Amino acid sequence: MTKLYLIPRVLSGLLLLGAARRLPGQESRNVPADEETIVLSPFQVSTESDFGYRTKDIVTGTKISTPLNESPLSVSVINNELLDDINVQRVTDAISFTQAGVSNSGRTWADQETFTFRGYEGAILRNGIRYNAWTDSSNIERIELARGPSAILYGFVAPGGVVNYVTKKPITKDLSYVKAGWTTEHGFRGEFDFNRSLTDKHKVLFRVNGARVDGDTWIKYQTIHDTVISPSVTWNITPKTSLSYDLSYRNRTGAFERIRFYYLNKRGGWESIPLAEFNDQLGGTVGYDMNPGIAPWTDAEWVRRRHELRLEHEFNEHLRLLAIAADDFSHVEQLTMFTFSAVRDLANKGVAVPTADHIILSNMPIYENVRKHTQYFEVNLLGQFETPYFKSDTLAGISGNRFPTKYDRNGYFAPEPGKIGAIDYTLASPYNVLVSDPLSKRYYYPNLDHDNWPVWFYDSITTYDWGKPDLFLTESLSALNDRLHVLGGLRQQQYRELDLERTLPQIGALYEVFDGVSVYGIWSKTAESNGRTVRYQAPRPLSESKGWDAGVKFELIDEKLTGSLAYFNINKSNLAINDARAIVDYAAGLVDDTVTFTPGSESKGVEASIQYQPNRNFQAIASYAYTDARILPGDPNPAAWNAPLVQVPPRAYTFFAKYRFFDGPLNGLTLGGGFARNEGPIYVDNPVSSPLANKGGTFIVNAFVRYNTKVFGQDVGFEVAGNNLTDDRFLQNGGYNPPREYSFSVDMKF
Repeated sequence: MTKLYLIPRVLSGLLLLGAARRLPGQESRNVPADEETIVLSPFQVSTESDFGYRTKDIVTGTKISTPLNESPLSVSVINNELLDDINVQRVTDAISFTQAGVSNSGRTWADQETFTFRGYEGAILRNGIRYNAWTDSSNIERIELARGPSAILYGFVAPGGVVNYVTKKPITKDLSYVKAGWTTEHGFRGEFDFNRSLTDKHKVLFRVNGARVDGDTWIKYQTIHDTVISPSVTWNITPKTSLSYDLSYRNRTGAFERIRFYYLNKRGGWESIPLAEFNDQLGGTVGYDMNPGIAPWTDAEWVRRRHELRLEHEFNEHLRLLAIAADDFSHVEQLTMFTFSAVRDLANKGVAVPTADHIILSNMPIYENVRKHTQYFEVNLLGQFETPYFKSDTLAGISGNRFPTKYDRNGYFAPEPGKIGAIDYTLASPYNVLVSDPLSKRYYYPNLDHDNWPVWFYDSITTYDWGKPDLFLTESLSALNDRLHVLGGLRQQQYRELDLERTLPQIGALYEVFDGVSVYGIWSKTAESNGRTVRYQAPRPLSESKGWDAGVKFELIDEKLTGSLAYFNINKSNLAINDARAIVDYAAGLVDDTVTFTPGSESKGVEASIQYQPNRNFQAIASYAYTDARILPGDPNPAAWNAPLVQVPPRAYTFFAKYRFFDGPLNGLTLGGGFARNEGPIYVDNPVSSPLANKGGTFIVNAFVRYNTKVFGQDVGFEVAGNNLTDDRFLQNGGYNPPREYSFSVDMKF
């Protein structure tokens, strides 16, 4: 096995290289104290290089600022200007609307985000560190999507890709910004962003931003109260040393309908269970084939705190240190009313639901109290050199994480755990409710005293200390007059729950064949844990994969036309497939393992993106993806052979454009909009045991009109927007996305 413990020696050897000279763009440090300036860190990208929707530099997949067209990675960027123009509250909507083939696979009620890349669920990062929560757009500077495997830097990453949220950092310019808006489906939303330099010469920079949402949502009885605040401070201790602190806090409360909405749809294109008319009023799923459907209501509060601390020091012009520490805490407290429905004749699978008198719901409230605490550290050493023949960036790192705390009374509680899940036509009141009863009668019971309820089952979160760290080493090399760029590396990754470790390699290269036209290719291995079984806490098999990309990147017509075209192929073992119909042993307080594993799967396809900005008035972006993701022959269940993977649109297209007037009578007016088309069939559950699919796919259109002007000497913007103008109730990947909605907002910079 490769000994990555030799990393310090390798780096020391690089420091002895001769003929090294200062890298282009680095400022001299030998200046008088009163003229010292702040130099941008190589670990950060500069938004000043952005031009409209186009972004030149990335950090995802390399960890250091790298020109997008010099990286052999498939990376797309949604910068702040594009994020504002799309005009959505949920970052998930912005990604699925502009990135063809990237699906939002999260539920509408969950306090987390998940995406599907190239057939496989991708990882979520926040400033390069794993993050598992709902992200508000008020704190996001840009979103970088690295398709394909990036396990060298992040270890746990699945082969499909990663989404990296880069948050807003303190800057040297003063900034005051407020925004207030109202939408027909989400009520009121307010945002603010405030930045100041607290001392002379920008020694201490402070920034705070956040948002508040209050209002009913498009689901009846569902009300959201959401508070997000994110302060950050940067202390430039010396011109060579800086310390940054970042806090993200969120408190989200309200009543949420945790429901698998796709069972409700009776319109064309869906292979669903035939439903009676009253079931639309019921708002729940219908049990069939000996499996109770579940349509719970939840009165919940989610609290999340994320602390990040970063120390950066420049030893000399060739060597830098970046140390990172993060602390995550989450507390989910919710009172859920499960409604179990049963059909009288269970033998007739697929038969329309009988009349209301033939169905009874057994309702049981459940109190959930789950707290989680994780800590993370990372230390990076970056060596940068340039000779007349090549430029070199060598990054060596060590990282680790721990779950330090196991909380008392962390689990699930109910007044009568033994009755949970019991399907009985004769249950005593108040647990019996007819389907035909109005929604108000089946609404969750408020103000229940859950403090003395017996435990249903305790949360099975395990704790562990730092243990053996993960190590990685990457090398980025540029040569041949900056036409050839090579990226390679190794990572030694620990999988504690399985008591395993793997060495993960990666190698890629990009070569500029003609001015503005480059070809590239990259290959790597990844491995990810499937965790443990819920009931027995036995380790599930490790999932391993190999993947490669090959493609073309181009910058043409004086960089007015840019884009990329890529072909990818991924083979993955032990793919976890959820079976939503698997029986859950609620009465025993145990959950059976509802996951099966296929020995092999493959995803292959083509992705293309293009951006055109002929002048400062007009800009447009478009993308296309074709994905063929399937279970390979050889699965123990022959019915699964060549079955498609879930949540994967076979073909997808996106387009977004805007035109702004800079002079004349329409000066300050901007018109924009676009569409996203996902062609079906798109499977939303196990394609073998529950082959529910959206045959027709989805087609949505968003549009906006914006006017910028001066009011009392301040920059003010007025905007009217419409989202989902073509499909007022479309479904995708296990849940409704927002319906047709209209919004009006006013923002001011002062």
